[in-house]
Amino acid sequence: MKKFTIIVLALITALILTEFFVAEIINYPTFGVEKKVKISGKQSYQNLFRPYSEYWNVEGGNKVFKRNNLGIPGTDVLLSEDLKNIMVLGSSFIEAYQIEPDKIATSVFQKRIQKESSKYNVVNLGARGHDVYDSWIRLKYFEQQIKPDYIILVVQSTYEKWLSRQKKPLNFSPEYLGKEKINKLNKYNLLIRNKSHFVSLLAQSLKQIKGKLILQDKAQIEDQTVENVLTEMKITNEFIETILEFKKEYKDKFALISIINDEEVNIKLEDICKENEIVFNMKSLIKQEFMLHGAGHLNAKGNKMLGEFLYESFIENYQEK
Repeated sequence: MKKFTIIVLALITALILTEFFVAEIINYPTFGVEKKVKISGKQSYQNLFRPYSEYWNVEGGNKVFKRNNLGIPGTDVLLSEDLKNIMVLGSSFIEAYQIEPDKIATSVFQKRIQKESSKYNVVNLGARGHDVYDSWIRLKYFEQQIKPDYIILVVQSTYEKWLSRQKKPLNFSPEYLGKEKINKLNKYNLLIRNKSHFVSLLAQSLKQIKGKLILQDKAQIEDQTVENVLTEMKITNEFIETILEFKKEYKDKFALISIINDEEVNIKLEDICKENEIVFNMKSLIKQEFMLHGAGHLNAKGNKMLGEFLYESFIENYQEK
C-alpha cells in the first residue's frame, strides 16, 4: 500500500511539473474553444473560440498570438448599429493565423478604412479548408450575430477538389446550421483542454500525427502549399452556383476578389462576374515572394499587399454608394 501511494504521489508530482513546464516555460496555450458547432458545408463540427483566447502557430515561427473580442483572428470588432460591417470571407489565406493579428490583411484593411471613416468594421471570417460554399454557410451563422453590410469573398483557388467533397445538390439553407455538439464526452474534453496546457498540447500533437497519417494514406496535399493552390484551377458548376447565390442574396453589396496567380482563370472569373453584374477585382498574390518560406500562406508582405488591395477595391466600388 505504501509503495502504491508513493507511485501515485510521484505521478501527480510529475503531472504538476509537466503542466508548469508547458504553461510557464514553453508558454503553450490552452484549447480556448467555447463550443463546437456545425457551420460548414461538410457538416462537421467546427471550433468556436473564446474572446481573446490564445493560439500557437508553427508556420509563423512557433509564436503565441491572441484572437480578438469575437474569438476570431484580427483586431477587435466594435459591435454597434451605427457601424457598417464588412465581412471578409475565404480560406486560411484570410484567416491568417500565421501572422501577428495586427498585420493580418483584414487588420491592414481595417486600419486603412478607418482613416477614411470611423463608420466601418472589418470582420475576418476566413477559416482553414473552406471553399466558397463553406464560406457561405459560415457567413450565414455569423450573420445571426453581426449584420453584414458588405461581403467580400477572397479566393486563392477555384477549389475543385474541395467542392467535390460537398453533398450535391448544394443546400444554401441547411437545417443543421449552428447545431451544437452537446454530449458528456465533448463537455469533459473541452473542460480539461481549456484548463490544462499540457493536455491541450498532447491532444493537438496527436491530432497532427493522425492528420499526417491520413494525408500519407490518401496521398493528399495540405491546403496551404503552392502546388495545391496552383493546380485546382477548374471553375466548377458548384463554384459558379455559390457565387450566384451570394449575388442573389446580397446584390451589389457582394464582391469577389481573386488573388489567383493564373491569368486565364482570372479572365474567366471576370467574364462570369461581368455577365452577372458581380463586383470583381484581381491581384495575383500566390507567388513565392509573398508566401511564408516561399511555399506556405501569405507572409507579412503578402498580407499587407492584400489588405491594401482590399481597401482600394472597397473604396473604388463602394465609397460613393
